[in-house]
Amino acid sequence: MKRKAIQLANKTTVVSLPIKWVKENNIKKGEDLEVEEDGENLIVRSSKERSSNKITINLNDNMDKIIIRNLFFFAHTLGHDEIELKFGSKINPNQISELATQFDGIELLKQTESSAIFTQVVDESSKKFEEILNRAFEVTGYLADETLNLIKKKDYKSLKNLFPLERSNTRLTNHCSRILLKKWPYKKSDVLFLFMINWNLELIADFYRKICYELSLENKNNKTLSKDTISLIGKTNKLFDDYFKLFKKFDMNLLTTILKEKRQIGEKMGKIFYNHKGIDPIVGHYLMDIVTYVQDSAILLLALKNKDSVEG
Repeated sequence: MKRKAIQLANKTTVVSLPIKWVKENNIKKGEDLEVEEDGENLIVRSSKERSSNKITINLNDNMDKIIIRNLFFFAHTLGHDEIELKFGSKINPNQISELATQFDGIELLKQTESSAIFTQVVDESSKKFEEILNRAFEVTGYLADETLNLIKKKDYKSLKNLFPLERSNTRLTNHCSRILLKKWPYKKSDVLFLFMINWNLELIADFYRKICYELSLENKNNKTLSKDTISLIGKTNKLFDDYFKLFKKFDMNLLTTILKEKRQIGEKMGKIFYNHKGIDPIVGHYLMDIVTYVQDSAILLLALKNKDSVEG
């Protein structure tokens, strides 16, 4: 779509708004609009909050629970305030009702034998994004630290008690995703970088949970991790702590340190795979996933904090 720029009084340049967009957003004469510069682009938004919107999802009886969860996740993240799920008798109703526990600020409003309605009960604010994301970082850091503490004590059975921390991370990061895609509180390029940083944070917590799960299994309680692997868990936790510091205040020297630490962990991880059998390589595999996502996220921060100099 192209619009002509109109010059008024040699000082003001005016561009008309598409009539379809004006009608859809109920724009009235004299109404304030949000105008944001994004490089060579200009973004125009209505300053009004979007009205609550509903979506209905029909679930197939043979759908895997992962598909169901992700359909719900996408609907919630894309900004729908009321989600209705319709399903047949083969789907476990408890599986449906448990969806509310995985998303921050959403409640099960009504459930029958063939349908369930969920509604958003938290009034979201784009200003809360950084606060919520910081909380997700803190929860993940605590999960990492407590995982190491229990492993050092060889209290593997208690590791399963840390599972709720990973679920807290999931609820918080889901909430962040929803704010980013519903509110678009930052420039378009910033939203894309922050979405990936937030997504990776959820994955990092998930891999810590997998470590806890593997070690808490009854048939593995008689097996202990080697000192080498325990040491690498500590180094991985230190890497995550440094990454959190980088997120709060970007520093090129700290980024360099993170990349160096990641390479050193990778080299030592290779020795774990070569010299050890049993549970050590399994845990080592998850640690390698964690440090890889930390490195990737740190590079995203580099792009986020330095995009203006790159674009220039």
